Amino acid sequence: MITVEIYREIEGPDAQALADVAGELMDIVFAHRAVRELLGSWPPGAPYGPDTTEARALWVAAVVSYARCFKGGIRTCGAAGSLVSLLRQSDQASHEYFLNLRDKHVAHSVSAFEQAKVGVGLGPAPDFEVIRVAPFESLTILPNRETAEQFERLVQDMQLLLVGRLDELGAVVLKDVQAMTTDNRARLPELTITPALPTTDPKISRPRYRKRSRPKP
Repeated sequence: MITVEIYREIEGPDAQALADVAGELMDIVFAHRAVRELLGSWPPGAPYGPDTTEARALWVAAVVSYARCFKGGIRTCGAAGSLVSLLRQSDQASHEYFLNLRDKHVAHSVSAFEQAKVGVGLGPAPDFEVIRVAPFESLTILPNRETAEQFERLVQDMQLLLVGRLDELGAVVLKDVQAMTTDNRARLPELTITPALPTTDPKISRPRYRKRSRPKP
């Protein structure tokens, strides 16, 4: 458990919304860093980069992290989803494309990016003796430079919108705390963070805002 000195924990709908936006922004920032690192590892001007383990990992991580902000989860604010309509039309189309890429290819193998067929090796006529049976697969993971740059522009724009929403909600929560009495502010608990361990069961959900009465101003 980590105690954040000076800070006290504030709960309530406004504070939870602010926390949710911070979580979404954390994912968007990571997606931006991942795609930027991917592009930086490619030869300048090359339409395609080398198909390495590192490059695949960066691209998958970027797409998955971006989609986390728009899929089901314990975050309830949905700030990122509400901001999609503020994106440029081209960015909105990109947004739908990358969510489909995550759903139909990265997370599930149901798209044309993956193909698998089985071939049988036959000997010459007239007997066509069976020599061997072998599977043949084709898997496309990495985008071309244009698509990766398109993704980078999208996450940059979404990041700016989320920062704006974060500032708006931060101002609301600040007013909430300023409206409280000195005694009620003094009774706020210390802010503590308990990081998950590598051995933590991923099936365990983190707790949401506890619905208790808010201190009256």
